[in-house]
Amino acid sequence: MSRFVLAFELSGKVTTAALGNGSEIFSHDFSGSRGRALLTATDTLLQQQQATREDVGVILVGVGPGSYTGLRIACSAALTLSMALEIPAHGVNSFEAAAYVRDHDGPLHMLLDAYRKQVYHACYQREANTLKTLQEAQVIEKEEALERVGNGQDYLGDSRFAGHGSTLIGNSDATASTLLELAFARGLQLDGSGLEQALPPTPLYLRPAAFRS
Repeated sequence: MSRFVLAFELSGKVTTAALGNGSEIFSHDFSGSRGRALLTATDTLLQQQQATREDVGVILVGVGPGSYTGLRIACSAALTLSMALEIPAHGVNSFEAAAYVRDHDGPLHMLLDAYRKQVYHACYQREANTLKTLQEAQVIEKEEALERVGNGQDYLGDSRFAGHGSTLIGNSDATASTLLELAFARGLQLDGSGLEQALPPTPLYLRPAAFRS
């Protein structure tokens, strides 16, 4: 019988793994090691709960937007474990997870540097235990982002993207724990069933990779 959901989130600077059982969430931050410590972090979490990989019923992975390298590592690990353990793997939009856990009234914009003078942008609104999408994640020019997120608008992201009158209320990084919170709120069961709006466990690439100089 499944006891836990395992989640990975490597789309941003904070890289985490977490276990959830529907009532509690246990997390492990391995940001200093990036993807190299992903499986070690997973085994550490399981050992702390006196569990094994066979106690995991489903795997969640943050699919971005975010770091190309981080997304590749996380999704590859999720798919590999899914096949090895013969359990389902689901993707969760990282922006949605980060927005869902914010105690916020009204529209909340997400801004993340996409390089090439572009920005990943999305906008959501929390309504009770649901998250309404006002703008799907997309790539826009930085100047357009500054125009959209202004006039008293709140956002999660980087202070460099502050527009005219906008307010920064935090960073846009999701964590493995926030993936679990959103997934459980959407009906996820420990065997992998019930998740509304499940995505495939593959990176959400909104454009071809950019290489920084």
